[in-house]
Amino acid sequence: MPRYSFQAIDRLGAVISGSLEAESHPAALSILVQRGVKPFQTSELAVAKNSFFKISLSSPSGSWRANFFQELSILLAAGIGLDRAMRIIAGQAQNRFKRELIGSLETEISSASRLSAALSLRGDVFKSDEIRKIRAGEQTGFLATTLEDLAQKYEGRLALQGKISAALIDTYFLWALAAGS
Repeated sequence: MPRYSFQAIDRLGAVISGSLEAESHPAALSILVQRGVKPFQTSELAVAKNSFFKISLSSPSGSWRANFFQELSILLAAGIGLDRAMRIIAGQAQNRFKRELIGSLETEISSASRLSAALSLRGDVFKSDEIRKIRAGEQTGFLATTLEDLAQKYEGRLALQGKISAALIDTYFLWALAAGS
């Protein structure tokens, strides 16, 4: 399915940007209008068909995702409201991109939107499977638990990547030693 980037004005008058998947350009516009935003610029994103790796310099790392989902789940489990939890996390963000990202999510959430809807407006950052899981957590009343599960998923992935990297480094080291002998 094609991916469209957009810029729109949210319910509070703030300019937001992101990307989403849609069948067509009119479908992308319809999705944005249904979400209560007023799009003023949309365009289809070009996708490299033969690229093996997808690299995004602005997309947060797995480590950041794990921390974000973990912090949000802890704050929600402690009885802090979603909009206030987002303000707290935004205040702790260490770089401008992440502060602005969380700030845009907070703006969308404070205008009576759900977390899943706010995340889906930033489809360039958050993955569709994350959004679906969070939507299910909202609908079942287990949002904090769902966020905790997502955090654990990323932590497990990071631990596995570390083990694989260490094993590869050991292998290359042994090859270098064998080649030098």
